[in-house]
Amino acid sequence: MTAVIAPQVPDDPIFVSLLAASATYPRSEPIVYERDGHKKTYPELLSDILRTRSVIREKLPGINREGLLSDHDVYIAIVSQSIYEFIVAWFAVSAIGGVSIILPSGIRPDEASLILRIRPGCILAGSESANKAAAICDIMNKGHDSDRIFSMPISSSAEPLEQSTQISVDRTLQIDSRRAGSVLFTSGTSGPPKGVVLPRASFHFGRKPAKPGSATLGYKGAYWWTGCRKALEPVMSGKKLYHIGETAGAQEVLEALKNYPITTVGFIPALLHDMKEHILANPPVEAWSSCFKELSMIYCGGATLEQSKFQFWSDLTKLPIYIVYGANELGGRAIGGISDTECIEPYPEAYLNRHKGLIGRAVSDTIVKLSEGDHGELLVKSPRMLLGYFGNEKLTADAFDDEGFYKTGDLAELHDDQYRFCGRASCDSEASVLAVPHREARQLCGAVVRFQKEGFSKPGALTPLARIRADLASSLAPYMLPTVLSVLEHTQELPRTHSGKVMKKNVLRDCLGVIEWFSAEALAPGVEFWGSDLPQVESAGARMWDRGGMQASS
Repeated sequence: MTAVIAPQVPDDPIFVSLLAASATYPRSEPIVYERDGHKKTYPELLSDILRTRSVIREKLPGINREGLLSDHDVYIAIVSQSIYEFIVAWFAVSAIGGVSIILPSGIRPDEASLILRIRPGCILAGSESANKAAAICDIMNKGHDSDRIFSMPISSSAEPLEQSTQISVDRTLQIDSRRAGSVLFTSGTSGPPKGVVLPRASFHFGRKPAKPGSATLGYKGAYWWTGCRKALEPVMSGKKLYHIGETAGAQEVLEALKNYPITTVGFIPALLHDMKEHILANPPVEAWSSCFKELSMIYCGGATLEQSKFQFWSDLTKLPIYIVYGANELGGRAIGGISDTECIEPYPEAYLNRHKGLIGRAVSDTIVKLSEGDHGELLVKSPRMLLGYFGNEKLTADAFDDEGFYKTGDLAELHDDQYRFCGRASCDSEASVLAVPHREARQLCGAVVRFQKEGFSKPGALTPLARIRADLASSLAPYMLPTVLSVLEHTQELPRTHSGKVMKKNVLRDCLGVIEWFSAEALAPGVEFWGSDLPQVESAGARMWDRGGMQASS
């Protein structure tokens, strides 16, 4: 009788956490809930991971006798609409020491061929992305008689792992935590997306097991840090994951919070703004507080939170608000802290101004310094931060200072032992012929225009901003389309210097109402704002960097 060899995984915090979580979680209870109604348990997840790993080992060259890739820089692309299939593929690639390139599910094949600056060994495709993966391979294989890229399916229907089959950790097989782990992409809001190569240490989640009954909400694509973490961290800590799709808006998030027992969720200011608007438009406001009854805290990252939003969410939820400062390049959070609850009280404006923009203190594994001592550019170093930019040595070299600190491009100052965000070191970045402020997509490009008296027909059903975006949509990428619009009166002039140069900061202040940073609530009268809940321009079709239309809601 042939002995059955128990499957093994590397001695790596990624798999130690995954196996520990699965061992204490009920076998028959789903851990992943998808929008389409599919639910998966740990035995199903582990079985699909092992099957996908086995297929990769069979078809991909360069696997050593330990079952790992001999080359530490072998990239494997992943494209999947299903968050479960993404999770399976990511763990399968990690189990052989590979580097996952996480592609947006809505990516165009020609776009993928451009951002894949280093050829992947293969592409793992979800069940609804097989044709897309094949098309990417066809484009990238043109002119390559050897070293051809091929696609493989991600397992999603393997028989659940038998209770008698125990996956063990091979203590002789360790993978350096500084070895490349995954490539995530920046938003592409100020130019074509950059691939950020993160070390495996960035994904050492789950060291603190979740409490029984814990559940989190996912609503972003896995190719950005927040979406990636929200997909992987729950299964590594034993926390239920309810994923409602990567383009979910404010109403869908609120419905999920009402219908599912969510105990933790992360927000961005744009989503909090849209949720606030939806709640105000659907009174009574107090009734919405029940959506947040299972939460212990409001987590907010991506930008600072305006005082009015802070006040609204504190009043509605009665919860503390935790501010997170992080980025793809930082491997998540670098600075954070609970906002000063005293700011909620009706203090004088001078007091509130002293607290405006506070983002907290450096987290435990991160060193933060300011270029000018107590103020200047935020410089960050941690074991989780990027190793470099995917296939771009010059960009990588320019990203760090002489001591190896990552240059964030953000300005801050120390205030009562906390960091206060003060804006960008350079407020503009060049993209084609436009100067695009480096913010999130919906806060990027502002236009101040004057219509010719006879040159602009009535927009009809479209507002002026919608009309301009529609006219430009066929020739400009989404990050170049204006998000806010101010129409000058015929007698109104732009503020200029004595030499005739336009004073940009004065234009932002006088024409758009932007003083320090963008706030939809502080826009000048008459300024039109393209919010994420407004209809999007779709008639022009897909273009480069559209990312399947997801950019508009990022």
